Amino acid sequence: MPLNLVLSSHRISHAQTCLRYYYYKHELMKGPIKREVYFDEGDILHAMLKMYYTAKMNGTSISDKLIFELGRNFAAQSTEVSSEIVESTIDAMDMYIQHYKGDNDWKILAVEQSFVKILFENEKIRIIATGTPDLVVKTMRGKGPRVLVDHKYEAQFRRKFPRDNQPLTYCWGTGISDFLYNRIGKQKSYKPEQRLVRDPYFSYGKHHIEEWKESTIATCLEIIRCHELDYYPPRLLGCVYMGRKCTFHDVCHTTPNNREYKLNTFFKDEVAYDKDMVPIDFDKLRGEDAEDDSSI
Repeated sequence: MPLNLVLSSHRISHAQTCLRYYYYKHELMKGPIKREVYFDEGDILHAMLKMYYTAKMNGTSISDKLIFELGRNFAAQSTEVSSEIVESTIDAMDMYIQHYKGDNDWKILAVEQSFVKILFENEKIRIIATGTPDLVVKTMRGKGPRVLVDHKYEAQFRRKFPRDNQPLTYCWGTGISDFLYNRIGKQKSYKPEQRLVRDPYFSYGKHHIEEWKESTIATCLEIIRCHELDYYPPRLLGCVYMGRKCTFHDVCHTTPNNREYKLNTFFKDEVAYDKDMVPIDFDKLRGEDAEDDSSI
C-alpha cells in the first residue's frame, strides 16, 4: 500500500516559505515556549462563532450570554491568556452579533466541516490534502452561489490576494470555487462598520486550481527529497517577513553544532493544531520493494 503524506494549507505554505522551518515545526514539532497571544484570541473567537453559526444552521435559538460563557470556558480550558484579553474578545463577538443581527443574506450549509482528499497517488506514496473551512454558505438568502467563508480576527487589515494556499486548498478540497474572508478587526477606535469587513471575495477558475495542484505536488516531492538527503535547506527570504524574524531565525544563525541545544533549550515540544493528520513514514519509503526514484 502507498504511504500517506497528509498536508494542510499551513504546512504547504511553511514548506514553500522555508523547508527548514517546515522541518523544525512539523517534523521535529518544536514551537516557542510562550505562544503568541493572537493565536489564542483567534481560537476563542472561532469557538464562539462556531456555536453562533451552528445554531443558525440548525434554526435554533441561542442566547448571547450562552455564547459568551462558552468563550470564557474555552479560554479557561485551552489558553493561558489574561481575563482582559478574554473579555476584549467577547466584546468583539458581541459587536459582531449586534452588527449582523437581522442580516439573512447567508444560508448556512456547513460549519467547520473537514475534507480529506487525495492530491496525488502512485504505488509508493499518496499525497493527501485536508482542511476545515469555517463556513459554507449560500448567498442571496440561499439563492446565490455556494461560498467558503474564513473568519479572521485581525489587528490590522492587510490586503489579501487570491494566490494563497488557504483559499486555493479549500476550494480544491471542496469543489467550491468562491471564497470570502469574514474579517473582524481589533481596532477599538474604529466604528463597527469599519471593524467588520466581508472582503475580499475570490472566485477561482480551473486553471488557478490546476496550477496550485501542480505546485503543491512539487513541494511534497521536495519534502521527500530533503528527508532522503537528511538536509532541509534554509530559504533566506523566509528569515524575515514584514519586519519580523522567523521563529527559528536564531537557531539557524548559530553554528550547526549548537542548533540542537537551542532547539531543546528555547523551544518546547508541541502538539500540532492539525494533530489528527498522518505524517508520512519516511523511513519505510525506501523498503525492499521500493522502486526507482523516478516513479515518484
